[in-house]
Amino acid sequence: MCAGAVIRTAKPESISALADLTGRKQGNLSRTLKTMSRYGLVRLVRVDRQVRPVADAERYQIVA
Repeated sequence: MCAGAVIRTAKPESISALADLTGRKQGNLSRTLKTMSRYGLVRLVRVDRQVRPVADAERYQIVA
């Protein structure tokens, strides 16, 4: 399952919580989320000292 789907269903409170859910290392996941945010798929919302990922796109199509 991709990170966007996990974000929509689980609504994690932080990147570290999402890392626990997906089994990915936090640093790699953070880099992926930053790329996804540049494409408008997720937002990274700062809440106190944590960064909360929020899914913006429900569907997307990759055209090559």
